[in-house]
Amino acid sequence: MPSIIEGYNYDIFISYRQKDNKHNGWVTEFVNNLKGELESTFKEEISVYFDINPHDGLLETHDVDASLKEKLKCLVFIPIISRTYCDPKSFA
Repeated sequence: MPSIIEGYNYDIFISYRQKDNKHNGWVTEFVNNLKGELESTFKEEISVYFDINPHDGLLETHDVDASLKEKLKCLVFIPIISRTYCDPKSFA
């Protein structure tokens, strides 16, 4: 579903590390709650990009720029900051 504003791919892009969601799915829970709040608040349908598939975000090349180039055309960017997200040893 495209953004409510022409020229954007999504209204909201949520960036996180897959490891943060592995154990108890708290990132998925956050996203589902956010979507519920958006549905009850806005008349328009707000599109949210959230990559559940571990290979969807960085693809197999781990090239952040190439894999996210089109997805980052969004109105709101929400990074979920964690120890693994900020890991200096991470290629991302």
